[in-house]
Amino acid sequence: MARSEAQKRADKKYAETHEINYTTIGMRVEKKKAEIIKEQAVKQGVSPSKFLLLAATYCIENNIDLKNE
Repeated sequence: MARSEAQKRADKKYAETHEINYTTIGMRVEKKKAEIIKEQAVKQGVSPSKFLLLAATYCIENNIDLKNE
């Protein structure tokens, strides 16, 4: 079902009021690696997106250099 104009206006007002500032980062991954990431995320009890965000944040906060990986 298509979103009504009222819903679109409400979403816009909410975003402006709460200063939501998000973006999407996409990537292409080999199917085998994607499955491994999904399996690890399930083991950790989080979504694959959350798992990758936590992993990236960990590397950034701990100054982990991945150039030679």
